[in-house]
Amino acid sequence: MDQHSFRVLEFDRVKEIISRFSVSDSGKEKILSLRPFNDLQALFLRQKEVSEAMRLLDEGSIPLSGAPEVRSFIKSALLDSVLTPLQLLDIYNFLQTCTKVKRAVEGKTVKFPLFKKYCDNISTLNSLEQLIKKSIAEDGKILDSASPRLKEIRNRLASCHSKVQDKLQNILKDPAYQKMLQEPIITAREDRYVLPVKQECRSQFPGLVLDQSSSGVTVFMEPLQVVEIGNELRQLALSEKREIEIILYNLTSSVSEYSDELNINIEVLAHLDLLMAAAIFSEKYSCFNADINEKGYLRLIGARHPLLSGDVVPIDVEVGDKFATLVITGPNTGGKTVTLKTIGLFSLMALSGIPIPAKVGSFVPFFKKIFADIGDEQSIAQSLSTFSSHLTQITKIIPQADRDSLILLDEIGAGTDPTEGGALAISILEYFHSKGARTVATTHYSQLKSFAASTPGVSNASVEFDVETLKPTYKVRIGLPGRSCALAISSRLGLLSDILSRAYSLLKEGDVSLEKLLETIEDEKEAAEHEVMIARKSKEEAQKLREEYEKALASWEEKRKALWSEASREVEELVEGASEDLENIFEDFRSKLSAVLEENERNAKDVLNDLKEQWKKSRANPEVEVDEALKEIKWQMKRALQSLSVQKGEYRSKVENIFSEFRKSIKAKLPVIEEKEEPQEYEYKRPVCLETGEKVFLVDMNEEGFIDGKPEGEFVPVRVGNIRLRVPVRRLRVAPQGAGRVSGVEEVISSKRAEAKRELDLRGCTVDEALAETEKFLDDASIANAGSLRIIHGKGTGALRKALQEYFKTHPLVKSFQLADEREGGWGVSIVEL
Repeated sequence: MDQHSFRVLEFDRVKEIISRFSVSDSGKEKILSLRPFNDLQALFLRQKEVSEAMRLLDEGSIPLSGAPEVRSFIKSALLDSVLTPLQLLDIYNFLQTCTKVKRAVEGKTVKFPLFKKYCDNISTLNSLEQLIKKSIAEDGKILDSASPRLKEIRNRLASCHSKVQDKLQNILKDPAYQKMLQEPIITAREDRYVLPVKQECRSQFPGLVLDQSSSGVTVFMEPLQVVEIGNELRQLALSEKREIEIILYNLTSSVSEYSDELNINIEVLAHLDLLMAAAIFSEKYSCFNADINEKGYLRLIGARHPLLSGDVVPIDVEVGDKFATLVITGPNTGGKTVTLKTIGLFSLMALSGIPIPAKVGSFVPFFKKIFADIGDEQSIAQSLSTFSSHLTQITKIIPQADRDSLILLDEIGAGTDPTEGGALAISILEYFHSKGARTVATTHYSQLKSFAASTPGVSNASVEFDVETLKPTYKVRIGLPGRSCALAISSRLGLLSDILSRAYSLLKEGDVSLEKLLETIEDEKEAAEHEVMIARKSKEEAQKLREEYEKALASWEEKRKALWSEASREVEELVEGASEDLENIFEDFRSKLSAVLEENERNAKDVLNDLKEQWKKSRANPEVEVDEALKEIKWQMKRALQSLSVQKGEYRSKVENIFSEFRKSIKAKLPVIEEKEEPQEYEYKRPVCLETGEKVFLVDMNEEGFIDGKPEGEFVPVRVGNIRLRVPVRRLRVAPQGAGRVSGVEEVISSKRAEAKRELDLRGCTVDEALAETEKFLDDASIANAGSLRIIHGKGTGALRKALQEYFKTHPLVKSFQLADEREGGWGVSIVEL
């Protein structure tokens, strides 16, 4: 990238703003060294990192602040320079910050995978952290716990100090010395304890003179009694100093040992600091990541230059899609140069991974070169005029221009004769256009307006100026050339009308027509834009109403679901309570019925065993003939059959009583079940005729049925429901009066088949209603020979689905069942095979 472009586009100033949000010197350095990426994938990664930092900022950021700058300390440690206690404390605080940052991101792999990956590279170095903590206090003093020897030395020092104090206190209290002392105080000179003695008493006081006052009235003397202890204190103090130096040396060696890990930690925290600073900048300036493309398409929507203060007017501008060259015209101070700088600066920011202060949907191409010739760089020292300075810069750009370049030219061709300058400007733009470069140029030349209007791939643009207020609006209009408004502004400022008339007369007829045409077009465009604004406002109001309606609908739906869920829960609780009662009833019924069956089976086995024993006895007696034995057995069998017949009647009676009690219990627990009439008393008369379709009563089953075929000896086929039975004729009775004659089983089956359906919708039914409907549905489907059925029970709470599945498990007509595929209803539909 061109360094001159960085300067004129003021990219460094933007980086300086971002760096103010960093919390470390290393992070600030990284921000100030930002440059556009050369690798597209690396740029995409940076954008993801910044986006992740913006999301993390919404949750409270990470504790990066408080990390001291320790790079120089690590370098010193590597050079065998012993670190001071305060420098070691900075390293300790840095390690604590590393630990806090690592913990802050732990467990957030899904939401912040990139930050988690960086934090995984942070070494906590607990051993070094604890070593510094136990050795140095917060104020930088070396703690006794730094080493056992240091603790021992300091204990001895404390003991010596105590002894000296005791001896000196005794001297102060001694009347023999009190008259010699200037004051009864203990002070120190040259790290030794002394007493203030009067000058005239110095020869009488036993001690050594170490100092005297400036007036000479007082001498400071160390009593002979404490000289020896003072020497010991001096030695212990030197020992303490040497031990502290050893401790600091060892701590410095530990820092040197972990220098690689510490440098990695510094690099990681600096990178995270850069990302968080970019996120804070984005929040402050309402920035978003631009969409980067390789098609050369640049579009900025609502772009606000970050270096402008006050009410910044956002601009919309584009180049590179329908046209590769854009020529911007309009009056001075209208915003042409700001538009150029915004395009260039936003391209540099986006390609450096920095979000831009524009609306979502803005595009920036992956430019590999950005050139800008903006501003007047004339130089007296170098004999450069305005025209020469511009042309010198353009000459540098020309050899490097290609399809990956963005070229920004301010006032192209200015500073010389307008005719020649305009011609030169057109030829330069044609050259850049032929190279495929994206070029944006500003100008006042009318020739360039015509060039842009008539050349494919080149478009006009203008900046608005309000002639009434004499102020620019700073809005960019693509497709329309701008008016200079010089004469109109002069008129508003009160220039003499004769002068204005003369000026208009000197203009070429084509120039006047063009200005009038542009004025008409601008008026029509303003009217159209006003209509569009009204339509957009109406659309926004309609959208707002729709959102309010959808919000109300969602709220109602949520309440409905809550009520339905509560009702379903209450129903399930009632059903669960009833189910427990029914289960007890069923269990009682099973146990009673099993007892009767076991009793009947035992009776039959007893009779059979008696017959076997009788036969064995007869065969064992040689006097008994075979014929006589057979007669005896036949007689015994006849008696046994009579006995079993009696027992069978008793057995039937017991079973009917059990069923009767069972029905009563069910009715008591489920009063909602529709009461059915008790079976009618039937006349115990055999049917006179046994024709197919005749309605009969089966004595043993207490059920009605229909003759379903011709008699076969003493048996006749009878259909009960969908079950076909062979029943002895003697066990049939005439159906009750009024039953009449049916049209035949074939007609019944045909009717059922015609009415049968393969799908049953139970949504909205209670469990009892659903089971009753399902029973009838399965019967009809069985008669109609339906193979596969769909039963829709809905998803809901799942109570109905569970009840149906339990029901299918024991139903004799159901071969198998399963939930439908997702395309056919999923777990809201059951597929049943008969």
